[in-house]
Amino acid sequence: MNRIRRFLLHRKIDRREDEDDFFPTRVIPWDKPQQIRLARKGNIGQGDLFIGRIADSTQFKDGLVLHFGHEPVPENLEATNNVIVHRNLMGDGGGNPVEGEGGWMAWMRLIKLGAECVKLGIPVLCCCDASVSRSVSSASAIVAYLEDIDMDLNTLGRELRNRSWDDYFEALPNPTFWVEAKVTLEVLRRFEAGES
Repeated sequence: MNRIRRFLLHRKIDRREDEDDFFPTRVIPWDKPQQIRLARKGNIGQGDLFIGRIADSTQFKDGLVLHFGHEPVPENLEATNNVIVHRNLMGDGGGNPVEGEGGWMAWMRLIKLGAECVKLGIPVLCCCDASVSRSVSSASAIVAYLEDIDMDLNTLGRELRNRSWDDYFEALPNPTFWVEAKVTLEVLRRFEAGES
């Protein structure tokens, strides 16, 4: 039996060494348009929460756009789509600093603003450049804040991830950014509860 296993293993290894694409390289189509995704359907009288890339934000109309990325907002987006854009430049973790004025405090205010808009019936779009870390983490924070649930990477992060990248890799938010966002959300909750 061991001889057969060794034979099959060596045959498989020999076959792979002969193939040119043993380690295939893929070109990820970053510029390919994507649909914005529904992250949370609002209850009666509430607005919906969407996630997407800023490049695809022209699909979104009549609401609030929270942009956490570096790419510019499409020209005339506010005028042509009847939206208000709030932007906070942020790194996506892994040693990238928060670059916007106010840092995590500004992010906290935008999460609170997004949640209040959803409660008031105004649709909200969370977006960044690739719709992987910043937008998914921010939308997850809004969902966790609205539903008063834990901001868990294995539930919210996986459920709200950008499935457009699933053909290439499972695009989960950067763990460093996620943890920092989760801690900041907890600070917001404690502040509102009157704790120090």
